[in-house]
Amino acid sequence: MSRSISFLHDGGIGDIIYAIPAILSILKNNNVPKAEMYLQLGGETAYSGWHPLGNKLLSKDFVDRLAPLLKSQPYIQDVKVYDGGKVDVDLNGFRHLPINPTTYCLPRWYFLFLVGTSWDLAKPWIIVEAANKFRDYILVNRNPRLQSEYINYRFMNDFADQIVFVGVRREFDEFRKECPKCSNFYEATDFLELAQVLAGARCFCGNQGFIYTLAEGMKTPRLLETNNRAANNIPTGPHCYDALFQQGFVHWFNFMCKAYPLPQ
Repeated sequence: MSRSISFLHDGGIGDIIYAIPAILSILKNNNVPKAEMYLQLGGETAYSGWHPLGNKLLSKDFVDRLAPLLKSQPYIQDVKVYDGGKVDVDLNGFRHLPINPTTYCLPRWYFLFLVGTSWDLAKPWIIVEAANKFRDYILVNRNPRLQSEYINYRFMNDFADQIVFVGVRREFDEFRKECPKCSNFYEATDFLELAQVLAGARCFCGNQGFIYTLAEGMKTPRLLETNNRAANNIPTGPHCYDALFQQGFVHWFNFMCKAYPLPQ
C-alpha cells in the first residue's frame, strides 16, 4: 500500500485550507494515511481589495508561513514548493469548473471535480493545540476585501478592552479609524501560531478571508461578516453565525459575548 498521495495547489492560502476536506476524503477512499503537499508559485489573480501579496496567489514567504500549520496535521507528511514533476492529484482543477466561482461553497468546489469525494464539513479538519494567550478576548479581523457595505464595526469601540485585532498592521490601522479605543493588535509569526491563538480565544469575528477560513476549519466559535458579491464562505457546524446587515451583525456579536463568557 502506498504511504502517501501527492497533491498540487497554486493557492491562495484560504483555498488550500478549503481543499483539505477533499484531501482527507481521497486519503480515506484509498486507505492511505498521508498527503504530500506541493505548493505552486507564480499564479496571479485580481483581488477585490488590497492584499499582502498584491496580485499573486502564493509566494515563497506565504508557503513558509503555511507549512508549519500543514505539517502539524497528522495527515500531512510534507510540504514543498513545486518544482515540476508528476503529482497524483492536481487540485487546481477547481478553477476550471463551469460555475461562477463567487457562488456556492468553497470546499465543495473540490467535491464537484474530484469524483467520489465528500466530507462532513460540520466537523473540524484543522486541529491544533490551543494557546491561552487570548483566552479572555474576542479576536477580530477585517480585511479590505469582500466587506458588507451594510456593516460597520464602530460599535466595537465600546468593547475595546475585550478585543484583540489579529491580522496585519495595515488592516489594523483601517480598523482603528472606526474603533480608535481598540489598541490591542497581534500579528502571528506564522499560520500555525495564528491557528493556535484562534483555537484558544473566546471567539472570532471578521469578514471573508484567510483568518475566517482558519476559524471555519477549526470550528472556533465565529461570526462572519458576509457579503453580497462573493458569498462563497458558508458557516457550517456548531457555534457559527453570519450577517449581511448591521442589525444582525450587532445581534450575533452581543450573543457571542454572552454565550462565550470570560473564564472564571
